[in-house]
Amino acid sequence: MNKNLNILFEEINKYKINFFTGVPDSVLKHFSNLVDINKFQNLIASNEGSAVGIAAGYYLTTKKTPVVYLQNAGLGNIINPVLSLIHKDIYEIPMIFIIGWRGDKNKKDEPQHRPQGKKTEDLLKIIDMPYFIIKKNSYKNKLKFKKGFELNQNKKKSVAFLIERDSFLVKEKVDRIKKDYKLMSRKEVIKSIIKYVNKDLPIIATTGYTSRELINIETENTIKQRYFLNVGAMGYASSLTLGMCLGSKKRFLCIDGDGSMIMHMGSLTNIGTSKINNLVHIVINNGVHDSVGGQENAAKSLKLSNIAKACGYKKAIRIDNKKKLEFFLKNLNKVKSSVFIEVLTKKGSSGKLLRPSLPLKVSKSLFMKNFD
Repeated sequence: MNKNLNILFEEINKYKINFFTGVPDSVLKHFSNLVDINKFQNLIASNEGSAVGIAAGYYLTTKKTPVVYLQNAGLGNIINPVLSLIHKDIYEIPMIFIIGWRGDKNKKDEPQHRPQGKKTEDLLKIIDMPYFIIKKNSYKNKLKFKKGFELNQNKKKSVAFLIERDSFLVKEKVDRIKKDYKLMSRKEVIKSIIKYVNKDLPIIATTGYTSRELINIETENTIKQRYFLNVGAMGYASSLTLGMCLGSKKRFLCIDGDGSMIMHMGSLTNIGTSKINNLVHIVINNGVHDSVGGQENAAKSLKLSNIAKACGYKKAIRIDNKKKLEFFLKNLNKVKSSVFIEVLTKKGSSGKLLRPSLPLKVSKSLFMKNFD
């Protein structure tokens, strides 16, 4: 067991805290495993701001401290509810925030994490959030957890613990993903898209394993101009594609993820009620947040195609096998409206995945040459 996790859960148990909500993060995946193993009440929220709202509601009916967990990339989503709902000058609702710190200035990380990582402490200060940095091998961690929980419990203050990468690392491999081999893999879906859609169709890929699977399948030279890899900004791939559709008469294809789509589901209403007919929106639904540990999300029990149809998409379908997917892709040119395609897939990825090697600004410039 990880020492820091032990200390944290000692404090959690000491104060009889048993409600957790948030959005999973790879830095916190072993924390999430322990929440599940200990059978605490846990709700994975659609986005981090919603998690704050859920936690506030829980406190109002129980008077018990809730825990909200998130990656620091989600700080933007919590600013409004933190400052206009739970802030000490509003309703003063105390909660514990466990925040995975990506892009920490002291550690090497992917480019999309670095700006947020550098500003994380500043943001916490701006929103009046007392915070404690938890380092991998610091003897001070125990005192920090103790002080933070005392501040929360005795002074009724919201407190954040900023978790540096590997601080919660557990060596044992915990595989909570049960694979359904009857369904396609993400890799198979992406391969079919590349094979059967027009070669001049620009493709926007969402954050996480979708973009990285694409890099594994395609060569760097092919990716240079045809693809826009939305490596950050979770939940915004469809909005990004909508903007492209509004700015060009070309047709665009967005490869989205279930967790990403759910995070900002309101975007579907913008697409569905717009007058565009040049967007192909493919959502890969495996029912989990795959790239951060495989935690289940709401998509496992929803028909996302029905939601899209209710939001105004003229055509929305659900596909659960390769034959149907390839038939639809081959006949995509016959579909004259914007279309939503939910593709059910199995969980997991195809081994070690590559990351973008080109500087992202260079990739952007090459992609924009499509519209010169």
